Amino acid sequence: MCPHGDHGAMVVGSELPDHRYLFLSDTLPTVWQGVDYANVPESGTLAVFGSGPVVQRPDMAARHGVEVLGFPIDIVAELQEMTKRGPDSIFDAVGLKAHGSTGEKLVQAAAGLLPKKLGQQAMETILVDQTSVLHTTFAAVRRGGTVSLSGLHAGAATPMAFIDISDKQIQLREGQRNTRSWTQRILPFTEDPSDPPGLDDLVAHTAPSS
Repeated sequence: MCPHGDHGAMVVGSELPDHRYLFLSDTLPTVWQGVDYANVPESGTLAVFGSGPVVQRPDMAARHGVEVLGFPIDIVAELQEMTKRGPDSIFDAVGLKAHGSTGEKLVQAAAGLLPKKLGQQAMETILVDQTSVLHTTFAAVRRGGTVSLSGLHAGAATPMAFIDISDKQIQLREGQRNTRSWTQRILPFTEDPSDPPGLDDLVAHTAPSS
């Protein structure tokens, strides 16, 4: 049994392909909230770390005017060169399992080997996130810019680079996705025949449901 498992249920139409509604359960609310929290100024710049299918589909990114940067590069220097002073806003969609954080990864792995009760206690007291991406966003964003955290961060003892946050006057907006707060607002866009969110582009393959 899943307590409150019906909370996300909603009535949708039957005329459009299923994928027009499928992404309402996760991808679209996550992105919508992340961009909303990023508070991108008019004509401003937004960098997204961990954009999932966009990275895997560079042709799709190009159609929507998105420039994809690959690794390994000096991402901070690259973003600052492209924007002159750093992006106005950065959206961290990676979260606690960022690559390049070896020590933190080992701590997470060790906690996962503990008995359930001890593992829960460790998560609530000593667990740290893998923060390589998080700290990179602080370094890359412009002074006075905004970092939006929609990727899950859960470490109770995660070290934070407050020297960067304070010195650069970075604004942080964060929180787990509030799915039901966004779905009704997003629904008209998913049902628009012109497909403003580009959902048709996100479908890599289809399979029968039965």
